[in-house]
Amino acid sequence: MALIHDKDCVFANNSQHDIYCSIMGCAIMRPVSSWGETIESDAYNVTKEAEPEPAFPSAARATMDKCSAVFAQREGEYKDTWALENQVTTMLDHVLKVIGMDGICKEEKRLILVAALCDVKDSRMIGDYKEDSHLDAINYRMTLAKWLDDYVNPKDS
Repeated sequence: MALIHDKDCVFANNSQHDIYCSIMGCAIMRPVSSWGETIESDAYNVTKEAEPEPAFPSAARATMDKCSAVFAQREGEYKDTWALENQVTTMLDHVLKVIGMDGICKEEKRLILVAALCDVKDSRMIGDYKEDSHLDAINYRMTLAKWLDDYVNPKDS
């Protein structure tokens, strides 16, 4: 059933709208066919106002826009330092060797590096609020989610 909107009031049908208009003194308008007869239509006088986006998706989209701007800026500044062929893991390789965990592949090292940066970003939350720390944390987590999923569920080439 279509609802009829008149200013701030909503009516279930034309009869309710007509009663309201007769009490409030507003004009009752009905579409008329070319033969002069009233056209009954549930769609008449119905205006569908755009519903506001729910709060959570609205906030999430606004934040994702900011996250996108941050990583676009960083991409320009740092180039593709996360590409496997560009990874420099000298210190990580040294530590892994010292603790007896050497021999892991570049993809696994990259997972460790991005996970560590997620932890670093979380550690920064004990300080004063800085929007950039939150946006970076989201970007690192999104990246970790993708690369970890790719690692756990490799695509067939």
